[in-house]
Amino acid sequence: MKLNCLVVDDDPTFQALMKNYVQKKFGDRLNLIGIAKNGAEAKELYNSEQNNIDVVFLDVKMPDMTGFDVLDEIERRDDIQIVMVTGQQERAIDAFDYGITDYLVKPFSSERFEKTLSRVERNHSRTTDDTIPENRIIKKIAEYMFSRDLNALEPIPTRYGKMGYVYPMLTANFEFEREHEILKLMNAAEKSGFFTSSFADSLHVCNSCFSSYLHYRECCPKCGSSDINNEDLIHHFQCANVSAQGDYYEAGDTTDMVCPKCNRILKHIGVDYDKPGVIYNCQNCDHTFQNPQINSLCLNCGTENKVEHLVKRKFKNYFLTSLGRDAAQGKVAVKLSGYEDLNGIIDEPYFLRILKRESERKKEAEFQSCIGAVKFMNFSDLQSAIGKGEIERLVSELQEIISGIIKPADEIIFRNLDTALILFSEKGRQQSEVILDEICESLREFIRDNFNDFELELASASNLVEENTSTRNQVDNLLEKLEKQP
Repeated sequence: MKLNCLVVDDDPTFQALMKNYVQKKFGDRLNLIGIAKNGAEAKELYNSEQNNIDVVFLDVKMPDMTGFDVLDEIERRDDIQIVMVTGQQERAIDAFDYGITDYLVKPFSSERFEKTLSRVERNHSRTTDDTIPENRIIKKIAEYMFSRDLNALEPIPTRYGKMGYVYPMLTANFEFEREHEILKLMNAAEKSGFFTSSFADSLHVCNSCFSSYLHYRECCPKCGSSDINNEDLIHHFQCANVSAQGDYYEAGDTTDMVCPKCNRILKHIGVDYDKPGVIYNCQNCDHTFQNPQINSLCLNCGTENKVEHLVKRKFKNYFLTSLGRDAAQGKVAVKLSGYEDLNGIIDEPYFLRILKRESERKKEAEFQSCIGAVKFMNFSDLQSAIGKGEIERLVSELQEIISGIIKPADEIIFRNLDTALILFSEKGRQQSEVILDEICESLREFIRDNFNDFELELASASNLVEENTSTRNQVDNLLEKLEKQP
């Protein structure tokens, strides 16, 4: 099987050399997708052909931007390999920080290129598309729909599905406890262009295990007990008294209702009185209230949630696109992008790379920049409150909130689920700390408004970017300072 490659280099001589290697010397192992003469062309070609690219031979030094800049600006799939090609051997250490496959120093021999190609092939064989379960499942579904000339893949309601629905052929590939991953998989397949969709239904599921096996009950808002009684409220027109219906009956007598305020007998509803509502009484704590708390008990995992904390899930009808039909016939490989919810959000290596670039800029110009960190100190309590199944979605929302506060030149990346790292480009300590305070207040307000007045405890810290300290040490020093915050 040939590997599809993209060559990026501004040197016409090297372009001709690589074209000769790819199309002639190693034509039985490589297929040339295109040649880009600069960084802008490389990004355009990559974005249009990324579903077909296996390896990129990328020059480091180009007129408009470096190869590292290109890597910073593209959304790189894990299975696309990068081989850096340059006459600057001293940039090799930087290159391997980007997770590249190999580093070729110009000029190189045919034998050296062959060694690199063999390494690329070995890596590709370990991560070939058909060995990735998600890709294999989507290919199987595309083949199923294409071979049977199915117009749509539609969800079927059933009490045997974890979320109340199953998809023909698709659900059979997942164990019961993993059925909720189907929706994430199909969303990724749709984003990758293999399907289009239309709305079918939506429902609420447990925020811990995503099961639709839920038991709903009215509970006391004070103690949470479901041992509650209710009775009608009676409004007496004559004296405007409003109290529970039981208060209008004398002990042991349920024949006539007598107003406890004016002692008049109430006979006809709509004439003497009306029933404006219902009053509840908790048998556990004797609390009286008008609006019970509606809770759900998951019969699958046992988690009890307030209904407002349940997770809403949409079910769709899926239709094969032309790309999906090509995948079914083996004309293109299935390579899903965006399957992991937190791709591009939790990425500490990326933060280290942009911090290194900022440190290098400081060596050439006089300005101050800062790095900051925000940590959720009671993160485990928050997870317990909203359910572990919702945490990833919440982190994505928090990242969007922070992105809306910082400037476009700044960067926000989560180191893990409870710690955000921020680069404040060309901002001093005082300005950075003002922004950090604004971020913390916005996050607290968002959590308070959306999660029943939950009080989020945050710690923040900042340090100046240092040009002569390694990026790893700078981040470690910041995290150590963060842990010492009161």
